[in-house]
Amino acid sequence: IHPERNVTEGKFLKNIGIVYYKQGRLDDALAWLKKAHRIFRKTVGSESADVGSVTCDIAIAFYRQGKMEEAMEKYEEGLAILRRALGDETTEVAHTLYNLAKCKEKAGDVEGAIVCLREAQSIYRKRGISHGVAVQVDAALERLGVGRSLLCGVWVLFVHVLFVFFGWFLFCLCVFGRHSGRQQGGFWCGWCFLDPSS
Repeated sequence: IHPERNVTEGKFLKNIGIVYYKQGRLDDALAWLKKAHRIFRKTVGSESADVGSVTCDIAIAFYRQGKMEEAMEKYEEGLAILRRALGDETTEVAHTLYNLAKCKEKAGDVEGAIVCLREAQSIYRKRGISHGVAVQVDAALERLGVGRSLLCGVWVLFVHVLFVFFGWFLFCLCVFGRHSGRQQGGFWCGWCFLDPSS
């Protein structure tokens, strides 16, 4: 057996599977993707990036069939392999986290989806990527209310600090203005000068 030749064959079968699921022929897609999966496992090993990638492709087919549990299981399996093969902060991992988040949201696990989206967002930002799937991740977080919650929190903090500063400014104005005003027969309080003799 020639490993390189079989890896090429695996990639060829994988691409056929991708074409089929883009055409909506999901059963055919799964059949070809599973063949590719078997070839990759035999030639490059079960912990290779190729196996992780095709496992995620199988998850996409399940997702499009509406089989969320199967899709999540495959995404989590593929994600674990990609982490071990490529590291935790690659675009492949971030993209898989985004797809897993879509499954979790569809299955009703919004909190789980947000956790995946936040990790994906962190990866994209660390790598300086602000286009493609990174934009979709930001949009998904915004849609789920995370972006708005963060913005509201920052705004509330800003207003709070502004009021504290403004209150302290008026206090100082009254205290020091009162001291200065007494020497002149009156005192400042707030925005006006009060004359005790009037």
